[in-house]
Amino acid sequence: MKGTERDKFEQVVKEYFKEIHGIYVTGDFREESFYPSLKTLIEKCVPLFLSKEDAGVLVQPKRTAVGIPDFLIRTEGKIVGYIEVKLPEANLSDQEDSEQLRRYRGSLPNLILTNLLEFRLFRQGNLIDTVEIGRQFILQSLKHPPVPEKLDLFLEFLEKFFSFSTPAIKTSSNLSIELAKRTRFLEHILQEELDQGNGEISRFYKAFQEELIETLTKERFADLYAQTITYGLFAARMRFQNGFKKELAWQSIPQSLSLLKEIFYSFTGPHFPESLSWIVDDITQVLEETDISSILKEFKATRWEEDPMIHFYETFLSTYNPRERERLGVYYTPLPVVSYIVKSIHKFLKDKFGKAEGLATTDVTLLDPAAGTLTFIVQAIKQVQKELAELNKIGLIKSYIEEHILPHFHAFEL
Repeated sequence: MKGTERDKFEQVVKEYFKEIHGIYVTGDFREESFYPSLKTLIEKCVPLFLSKEDAGVLVQPKRTAVGIPDFLIRTEGKIVGYIEVKLPEANLSDQEDSEQLRRYRGSLPNLILTNLLEFRLFRQGNLIDTVEIGRQFILQSLKHPPVPEKLDLFLEFLEKFFSFSTPAIKTSSNLSIELAKRTRFLEHILQEELDQGNGEISRFYKAFQEELIETLTKERFADLYAQTITYGLFAARMRFQNGFKKELAWQSIPQSLSLLKEIFYSFTGPHFPESLSWIVDDITQVLEETDISSILKEFKATRWEEDPMIHFYETFLSTYNPRERERLGVYYTPLPVVSYIVKSIHKFLKDKFGKAEGLATTDVTLLDPAAGTLTFIVQAIKQVQKELAELNKIGLIKSYIEEHILPHFHAFEL
């Protein structure tokens, strides 16, 4: 940095200290009282690190009961990072171990924690840099604003923060990790919104109770709704491999699934809670940076021809909530194993029970009590189709579907 630029930077910090000192000496302040001063400081620093004209700082809506970061930094529509602000007298070491900060560090990849004088940078949950640019005791003495210190280190600190970008994701395991972290955070915010009686979220909660699960609790709804948002966006990303945006998600949902379609359409509406919008944007950004072609190749190599959108759920749930995965029995059965079992049953029906057409015999009933992704049912239907082809009855497939498969093939999934 040139000398003139550094002098300007020092002057910016001096003005910042003068402002927060003026607020502090009144004695009548809250955490939010210092937001404008910090916002101005960050905005004036942005041109030093980002050349984009539309780089800006957005202050998150502060809701006492809803735990969201105070500042969101965006550039060109992409999220750079977050800032959580504490009062000047706060001990940041104590704050690091709070439940709030543990949740933030576990979910937000590029986070600053500050008491306005000391700044700590966390990358993927780990503390990677810290700098104290002013002394607490000087501010608390009320006589004079703090004197800017360690400005070169502060510049390096800010450069690290602004240089962050969401890395490209090329494997299903890495994608599941990134999505799971954000889904857990989303679930927590949803629970808090429900406790606050948010109208839009409460409306969907009641709709889920009426249309899907009468005994649904708020906690279970938050989990289900968070998974629905994340996995729905993933499904949309698989469809819109180019030019994917969250606003397109609702277009990929069939009209027959009206409730699901309304949920995703609500992302684009004015009533969607802002406390949720930013984390949905973050999930969308992760998916935008995902190399879908690499993941498709991975699934093709390891999971045969089956739909990766369906079978990625096991990978996702094993990261997001492994206990729930075990409780629900969400385990993918490899297609060769499914195919072998279905063919064996088909042959067994012929050889031992005298059912000449095996699974295609019209008085055979099939039940899968833990259907999961319907792999067994799909393979059974394919087996019926193959049997009809061997019997030169392939032209009757439509009638077999209507008169045999639909009334006699049953699947349940918790």
